[in-house]
Amino acid sequence: MARKYIKISSVSDIDLSRIGVGNIENRYIDSQGNRYATRFNKRKRKVEIVRIALGFDEAQAIAQRSRGTKVSSESKVAEVKVHPAPFNLPPWIAQLGITPASRLNIVEYLNEIEKECNRISERFRGIIANIKRAEVEIDSGGHHDFILIVTTAFDRDIQAPLHETQNMVTELTRFPKPMSNYLAYLNKKHKIYFDTLNSERQKEYIKAATIGTYMLKAIKGGLDLIQMVRENLASVNSAALKGEQKKAFENALQSIDFTDSGLREETGKIVKWFEIASLI
Repeated sequence: MARKYIKISSVSDIDLSRIGVGNIENRYIDSQGNRYATRFNKRKRKVEIVRIALGFDEAQAIAQRSRGTKVSSESKVAEVKVHPAPFNLPPWIAQLGITPASRLNIVEYLNEIEKECNRISERFRGIIANIKRAEVEIDSGGHHDFILIVTTAFDRDIQAPLHETQNMVTELTRFPKPMSNYLAYLNKKHKIYFDTLNSERQKEYIKAATIGTYMLKAIKGGLDLIQMVRENLASVNSAALKGEQKKAFENALQSIDFTDSGLREETGKIVKWFEIASLI
């Protein structure tokens, strides 16, 4: 939904001497479609004007309505803004061909993350349990050695970051600290951009930067473990399995495919969340 802006001819129309607590959250748009906000610089102890670089489509739509003119596609391409301090997505996301989800309600998604962490954990525990019941011999080691390797990787690379994700959700949604406490998660460029955001957008930025990053770490651990398990199970002669062993082995393979698909879908949601929260 487009935000309401105060129309001005140019940035010089903003009178900083008249900016106070009641109107510091106002947004402005000039005759060229450029958007501005005001903020209080604590270090300099004064109010200053900040250019809003994102949301070109919204700014142009508002400017068009105010001028009653059309915006050419050539002009639009020439004026598209580049994010001043984007987060670098892990390269494996592009390598796997994962794209952002088409849509996402970040309020609903944030409420679901803790449950999703539990679901991911349960799925991997189910995979491990089925492999145990199948009692298959692995070329790279005995059955018990393989189960130990898988369980250790699960605890270290999946379960640990899932716990970190859940802890951060609890902290940021129920017992948040001042935003300054989370600046260690940002590099210098991110901090500069972070300071241009209003208080609500800062909160959303930090939630995505912390919770989303931990979640991606757990997902990467899960995808790596799935690849390792698949490669090792490929050496199993499934035709030689009978009864409950065969059923457990087939269930493990089905769970692996289902879990892999779910992790990729979850990654797309997080990338979309990063877009909405202005990380990328």
